[in-house]
Amino acid sequence: MLLHPLVQEKGDRLLNQNPENVSIAHRQAYSYYIHYPS
Repeated sequence: MLLHPLVQEKGDRLLNQNPENVSIAHRQAYSYYIHYPS
């Protein structure tokens, strides 16, 4: 899935401000894909 460049830029900035957010984001994405009905 590709994100709109503006969305990607904002996401990158938020993650770079607080590295802890990276692991939270990964966990949420992982959880989402695990529970997403295929």
